[in-house]
Amino acid sequence: MAQDLPNRMRGVTVAGILAALLGASLLAGLYMLPTSISALQAPRDPAATAASFTFAAVGDLDRAGDGDMLAIAKRLATANVDFLLALGDLGYVDDEDGWCASIKGAFNNVILIAGNHDTTESGPGDIAQFVQYCPFTLGVPLTGGPGTPGYGYEYYFDYPSGTPLVRFILTTAGVTGAINYNYGAGSSHYNWVVDSINGARAAGIPWVVVGMHKQCLTVGSKTGCNSGQALFDKMVDLKVDLILQAHDHVYERSKQLALGSACTTVPAAGNFDADCVVADGANGSYDKGVGSIEIVSGGGGRDLYTVRIDGSDREIGYFAQVMGNNANTQGRVNGHGAVKYTVTADAITGATDYCPLGTTDATGACAGQVDRVFRDTFTIRPAAPPTPNPTAVVTHSPAWVRVGEPVSFDASGSTPSEPSATLECRWDWTNDGTWDTAWSATMTASHAYAAGGTVTVRLEVRDSLGLTDNATAQVAVDGAAPSTTASLGGTSGSNGWHTSSSVGVTLSATDDASGVAQTRYRVDGGSWQTYASTFQLSGEGPHTVEFNSTDRAGNSEALKSAAIKIDSVAPATSHSLSGTLVNGTHYRAPVTVTLTASDATSGVAVIRYRVDGGSWFTYTSPVGVLSNGTHVFEYVSADVAGNVEATKQVVFAIGSPSTGPTSIMTESGALASTGWYLTEVTLTFTVIDPSGTGATVHVRVDGGAWQTYASPIVLGDGNHTVEYYATDSASHTEPTRSGVFKVDATPPSTVPTAAGTAGLAGWFRSSVTVTLTTTDAASGVVLVEARADGGAWQPYAGPIAFGEGRHTLEYRSKDLAGNEEAAPGLSYNVDTQAPSFSYAGPQGPLTVSQVEFTWAAEDATSGVAQYEISVDGGDFAPALAGSATLTFADGAHYVTIRATDRAGNARVTALDVRVDTNAFSLTGPYSGLPMYLLIEALLASALVALLWHRRRVRAVQKEL
Repeated sequence: MAQDLPNRMRGVTVAGILAALLGASLLAGLYMLPTSISALQAPRDPAATAASFTFAAVGDLDRAGDGDMLAIAKRLATANVDFLLALGDLGYVDDEDGWCASIKGAFNNVILIAGNHDTTESGPGDIAQFVQYCPFTLGVPLTGGPGTPGYGYEYYFDYPSGTPLVRFILTTAGVTGAINYNYGAGSSHYNWVVDSINGARAAGIPWVVVGMHKQCLTVGSKTGCNSGQALFDKMVDLKVDLILQAHDHVYERSKQLALGSACTTVPAAGNFDADCVVADGANGSYDKGVGSIEIVSGGGGRDLYTVRIDGSDREIGYFAQVMGNNANTQGRVNGHGAVKYTVTADAITGATDYCPLGTTDATGACAGQVDRVFRDTFTIRPAAPPTPNPTAVVTHSPAWVRVGEPVSFDASGSTPSEPSATLECRWDWTNDGTWDTAWSATMTASHAYAAGGTVTVRLEVRDSLGLTDNATAQVAVDGAAPSTTASLGGTSGSNGWHTSSSVGVTLSATDDASGVAQTRYRVDGGSWQTYASTFQLSGEGPHTVEFNSTDRAGNSEALKSAAIKIDSVAPATSHSLSGTLVNGTHYRAPVTVTLTASDATSGVAVIRYRVDGGSWFTYTSPVGVLSNGTHVFEYVSADVAGNVEATKQVVFAIGSPSTGPTSIMTESGALASTGWYLTEVTLTFTVIDPSGTGATVHVRVDGGAWQTYASPIVLGDGNHTVEYYATDSASHTEPTRSGVFKVDATPPSTVPTAAGTAGLAGWFRSSVTVTLTTTDAASGVVLVEARADGGAWQPYAGPIAFGEGRHTLEYRSKDLAGNEEAAPGLSYNVDTQAPSFSYAGPQGPLTVSQVEFTWAAEDATSGVAQYEISVDGGDFAPALAGSATLTFADGAHYVTIRATDRAGNARVTALDVRVDTNAFSLTGPYSGLPMYLLIEALLASALVALLWHRRRVRAVQKEL
């Protein structure tokens, strides 16, 4: 038997030790591991969808196991409160998992926001650890602030799901240390809070509650607006319903606050402005939407602070109720506890739940202290509708009234304050304060007015309950007819005549009382027409237009008339020559010219003439011409209306027929003071032929071939020389004449050329240099000017450079002739800088496979156009602005985020992450705790097996 001992012991050793190790491992796995996981990840509640719910709020709690803190949690559980907003300063010690296990053992749904003791600003607490051990458990979506981890730092959620009643916005305004977000006016966090408030209102969510740790207004031990004056003022300006704060270990309920013209900021730090108070809340009742209420609730377990309610702190004027460790506004015993809120779509009711220090039982209650301890309740609800009054309604007919005409007034449209009540009325016909009729149940009356004008009539109704209402009506009493005037268009001539073929007649009527109802007219005794708009009168000769108007009250104006005379045809004048014709072409002096003019309408007013381009004379009788030579006799007539016929002429010669022809050149065009024509020049040639044998004009332009003149010659841009002469059939040739014409009808042309690196959407990605090239083919360029960005015009001296930003360039030019080029406007947009990232994260070790990355980038010039994201060097894919959720396998990864602006500039930022989701890994979600426990269990099992083995050996030895 002794010989079998080694073998038996060997078998015992192997089998026993393995069994012991396996059993110990299983026991450790079954017993210890679930306990550890429970402390790390509390179960998530299903999302609430009720029409009402309750929540509580308090800050400044205490370390794990604190009796007063746990009593609060137990009372909340007993009251079936849906969740607790823990407003910062949670455990005060570096025991985050213990604190969460402690409070969540009594009440599960604890929702966190960091305080100064949770961020190393004032203590060792770590909000990241608190978030891990007290996760968000409400089962509704949560939205984090810009560049933050969200929950515990800055976030909002709408509760309950489906049709939310409240948007809860939680911030860390004023908190520093590991968190130090800027909530100054215009900052990204300030704007995020404002957008979250406005977004809730736009979404139709009935209530907005903003919570944070640090307070603004207080009469406790803290001083100054610790959460930031700009953010607090903006919340009050936007009429946030409740502003929940802590930090001061007291309870304070403010009056209702609002900004206005007399209150542009709510001063703190010992100051008070009564203009900022819109409701005192003394009876605990507030009207919804009137302003904001600040609740400071810092009695979560730590010692209470003192309050200054003796008037030494002027901020006491902001508060309706205050409690501290030394005094309160009710003269009761102080206590610790939270404020419980009951929320419906129509009301929020708040009530303190306080117990004096050390008076609670095992359930957290203090039943014997209810009548002793400080308590406060208040409600925010829509304002009660006002007590209805009767409604007075007055109508009258006719709508427009003539003097002396009875007006019917009717009050039967009035209604009493209650359907069962009856009405009576009385009237003041001119609203002079004296009632013209007695009270009467007859709701109609009539009255006639003796004078014109707008009169106010007042009606008062009274119902059988004694309630009254007044109404007035304007009555236009029209005692005067309208007045109509006629204005004439067309071309005015002389002596009251019009020289256009038609005349527009516009009739304008006015009436100071009831207004014009109708205007009518007729022409030359014809049928009457209703006037609608300007009408045209045509036909040569005199006409008569008769017209008048009627107003809405029926007053008619006396008939008026306008005389209109039209003569659009000029007179016609003819001539006759008398004298001795020598050879069929020449006269022997004298020659007598007789002029005869006629005009069918207004008649001839004057005939004028001149000889050989001399002075003009009025024709009264035949004119004699005596001198030898060729004569041009011009004449023209005008009628009484002012029409002037085109000038006519007759050419005749006196003396010998041996005189040669004379050519005459006439030019037409716009001649500038520079000596250049700014339009094309048209040349017309005429000839005087004394011999009467027939004459011809010969012309050539710019030294070209001679041409026989047949029709007007048109000269375009350029310097031109025109030569001409006349010949007749008697072989007479006139000496060559000439004229010089400078023509420039075309303005200069400027072409801009931009040099730079082109980007996208019309932007340049480098500085831009613009060169202006101006040409003018005729007179030449004399001036080029430009101006940039709306500045002063400057002579163009060389290329114009543009740097970063949006720019405009205008330019203009002028040639020697005086033509000016238009000044077009061009845009040059330059963005040389890529966007810049202000935040991107997270990075480093991660313990979950699905990770939300957030970032913020800015581009001051063209703006960010798109974001793209790449994982582990893969292709870039489009990403939403500001966030993307990615799923990773365990291991090292790198994420590249690329921001591209509208100009095409791009910047990338890279994030290195390591994902470890292994529960047994030292860098996994439980920091290797299960592995440590397993190793400890294995060692313990091994020890037990060895002890058992040793005992068994001794027993065997005894048997031997």
